[in-house]
Amino acid sequence: MDVLLKNEAKVGLLVFGAVVALVAMYWFLRGINVGASTIHVYSIFRDARKLDKGADIRMAGVKVGAVSQISLTGNSFARVDMIIVNKTRIPTDSVARITTGGLIGDSYVDILPGTKRTCLKNSDKIESAEPMNYEKLISDIGGLVDELKSSVEGINAVVGDKKTIGNVKATMANMQEASESTIKLLESARLLIAQASPDIQRAISNMTVATENAVKMTDELQKVVTNDAAPATRQILAQAQEAMVKLNETMLEARGVITSIGGSVGKLDGSIDKVDQVLTSIDSAAQQSDEMLKHLTDVTMDMHKISSDEQVIKNIKDAIRSAAEATAQANELISSLNRRFGGSGRSTNAPKAEIPGRGFVSDALWNTDQGKYRFDANYTFNGENDNFYRLGAYNIGENTRVNLQAGQLLSSTTALRYGLYASRLGFGIDQQLGSRLLLSADGFRPNDPEYDLRAVLKLNRDWGLYGGYSNVFDRKGDVFLGLQYKN
Repeated sequence: MDVLLKNEAKVGLLVFGAVVALVAMYWFLRGINVGASTIHVYSIFRDARKLDKGADIRMAGVKVGAVSQISLTGNSFARVDMIIVNKTRIPTDSVARITTGGLIGDSYVDILPGTKRTCLKNSDKIESAEPMNYEKLISDIGGLVDELKSSVEGINAVVGDKKTIGNVKATMANMQEASESTIKLLESARLLIAQASPDIQRAISNMTVATENAVKMTDELQKVVTNDAAPATRQILAQAQEAMVKLNETMLEARGVITSIGGSVGKLDGSIDKVDQVLTSIDSAAQQSDEMLKHLTDVTMDMHKISSDEQVIKNIKDAIRSAAEATAQANELISSLNRRFGGSGRSTNAPKAEIPGRGFVSDALWNTDQGKYRFDANYTFNGENDNFYRLGAYNIGENTRVNLQAGQLLSSTTALRYGLYASRLGFGIDQQLGSRLLLSADGFRPNDPEYDLRAVLKLNRDWGLYGGYSNVFDRKGDVFLGLQYKN
């Protein structure tokens, strides 16, 4: 049994060392561009965003070089120096822009080729285009969503507010009451005019009689003057007095009729004013509704413009395509390693494989170079067959990053992990040596790769000693020491 375990450990160490050596050699050769004839060009950007040294240079989707250096100019702009493969012909009127491989991909420089026949030479400058500010776009979308939400809440408040509904009902009741009052006033006016008609006719008749009496009085006066008869004089005076009384009564009746008509007209004018006020309130409410509907229409049009932006749709498609490619490559790598180092080479009596770091694991680490603490926490659980999954947090605090990985056992002592490590795409290998020592290696950041090595010596069931070295191939790598707690 011990011999079998030692053989498995040797195979695991061999696989571990070979993979680390191949990856290191690949990135080393990639960095110095062995055997490639290149030209150096540069471009000036107002903001380099999240572009890193070593990022790809692509033209028409094909990689043609890499970013060699990023620095600040005298006027606080970003200068990006690029190494281009010499065989690539880039027109002098081409434009460089910084973009990403999808919404979660790394940034790279995309060259939009021009139409001129002359091509860029060594140390030439290539024109730049400012990248799309996704953060501002997301902020604008958030603002539009907030405005849309406010508009909807306003509409709901107007439609659903009991007080508003009560006011509308009261307004309708007032309108109905005003209409009924107007109808009643019109009927009263008709009746008043109908009732006043006999009085008016009587007044006209009295005026006619008075006129006739005046004529008679004139004749009688003529007779008095002619005949000089006292009795006739008294009779004429009495008739004149009677005629004046009738005329006065006629004038009083006419004034009463006119006064009655004037009072009714005043009431009618008051009702008309009330109706006008109600109509004014309705017009104001209609104008407010029109303004609210116009605002809602504007917000809807803005959302439609954003959702129909071809660049946003392209970025989403690129993100989906990149995720599919990464998954396919990881599956292909696992299948290849299984064919070469797993399966047929294992004995049927081999011990049962154990998932490294299974359960909840927390690390309390001390950076001996920077004098700072770092805390990590991960939870590993079983999947189907020899698969497992790991969820966790890297450097818990203000700069917390995510660990989200899937893994597969290659042997009873070796496991391969792939996915997000410290919020970057990467892979990792775990090698168990005996029952107490676990070695692990992680590679991440495809554009500017970093490698972390660590070892955990198990002290008892729950506690272990942790030692690690981050960014192995960089002279500024950090050494970590600490404790690991496993539950």
